[in-house]
Amino acid sequence: MYKSLKAILTVAAMGFAVWACGPAPEFAPDSIPVEQESPTKSFVSLPTTWNQVSAGFPYTCAIASDKSLWCWGGNADGELGTGNTTEQTTPYQTPTGNSWKTVSTGTKFTCAIKTDGTLWCWGNNANGQLGLGVIGGDHWGPSKVGKATNWTSVATGGYHTCGKRSDDTLWCWGRGIEGQLGNGLITAGAPKKVNRATDWASVSTGNSHTCAKKKNGNIYCWGNNGSGQVGDGTTDGKPHPKRIGSREDWKLVFAGGARTCGIKKNTQLWCWGSNFFGGVGDGTTADKKVPTRIGTDQNWSLVRQDEDFTCGVQFGTRMCWGANNVNQLGDGTDVERHDPTQADASSDWKTIEVGMVHGCGIKTDLSLWCWGYNSAGQVGDGTKVAKPSPVQIAP
Repeated sequence: MYKSLKAILTVAAMGFAVWACGPAPEFAPDSIPVEQESPTKSFVSLPTTWNQVSAGFPYTCAIASDKSLWCWGGNADGELGTGNTTEQTTPYQTPTGNSWKTVSTGTKFTCAIKTDGTLWCWGNNANGQLGLGVIGGDHWGPSKVGKATNWTSVATGGYHTCGKRSDDTLWCWGRGIEGQLGNGLITAGAPKKVNRATDWASVSTGNSHTCAKKKNGNIYCWGNNGSGQVGDGTTDGKPHPKRIGSREDWKLVFAGGARTCGIKKNTQLWCWGSNFFGGVGDGTTADKKVPTRIGTDQNWSLVRQDEDFTCGVQFGTRMCWGANNVNQLGDGTDVERHDPTQADASSDWKTIEVGMVHGCGIKTDLSLWCWGYNSAGQVGDGTKVAKPSPVQIAP
C-alpha cells in the first residue's frame, strides 16, 4: 500500500509510460479504433471470495465475488492485461473496475465478458484469436470485440476462440486450418458464425478442436482429430460440426488439449481422444476414438482436461488422473495415474479448472486454491516453486 500521494502519482506516471510504449493501436476493418481499457494496478486488498477461475498457459485469471478481474503468471504476450509484459507471481487486478462476468484463458491470450454482455480480449493475436478484425500484433490490455452486447459465454483454445450469444448462435474465430472454427474458414480475424443453428447451449475449445452441446442434449465436435478427440471413430479431421453418438443424453461436454470428456444426464463420465499418459482415465494408455465410459461410478458434476491430464469433481471430491511429472495432479506426488484418483482429502470442491501443467479450483466457501507447475508464477502464491498440493490464494 502506498502511503503518500506523491508515491501514487509517481507510480501512475511510470505505468502510463509503460503503457505508451506498448504496441501501436490497431484498427478494425471499418476504420473504427479498437476500444481498449487502460489497466492500472488497484491499491486494494486481494479478495477472499471468488466466483470463477480459469487456468491457461502459462498463467491464471479469476473473477472475485465483487466482479473484479485478477490475473497472474506468465505475461510474455500481454495475456495478463496489465498494460505491459511483466510476469506476476501474485494476483494483479486487470483492469480496474467491478463489471466482469466470466473469463477464459488460452495459450497466452485471454477473453472475458462483462456484465453488459460485451466481449473483451487481449494477449497474443498471431492468428486473429482476439477477434478484433486484425491478425497479428499483441494487445496488452482488454480490447472490445465488435459491437455486440449479447455475449453469454466464451471459450479460448490453443489459437482460436468460440463464443455463444443470447440468441443461441455460435461464433468462432482465429486459427482454423485444422477445421476448429467449424465454418470451413482457415483463419478469421473476427467472429464468424459456425452455421445457421440457433439452438446451441454451450461450447468448449481444445488446442485445435471444438465441441459444443445443443439444447436438446446432442453434442457435436469438429477440428483436429488425430487422436480421436472428435469422437466419431476415425482420426480424420472434421471441418464442420459432427454429431457424436445417437442419443440426446448429454448434460455437459468439455474439450481440452487433444481430448474430450462429457457428462451424461445420468451423471456418468465419458472421455475420448489422446491417452498417452492415461488422461482418458480408462486404465490404459491407448487413444480412444469414441466416447468411453470412465469407471462405474456416477455423480460427476464437472470435468476439465488439458494436454496430458484430467481432473473432475465427484461428490465434492477432486479426482485427477494422467501425467503428473510436474505435480499437475496436485495429489502430493509425481506419480502418473491411469484411473480417476482422489487427489486430496477435501470434499468441498465447487469447481476446478486446469491449464497445461497446473490447476486451480474454488471450494464451497468460495476460497481459491491452485497447484502444480509454477515456473512463471501461475500458481499465484508469490513463488516460482512447484506446488504438489493445493495452496490457498489469499491476502
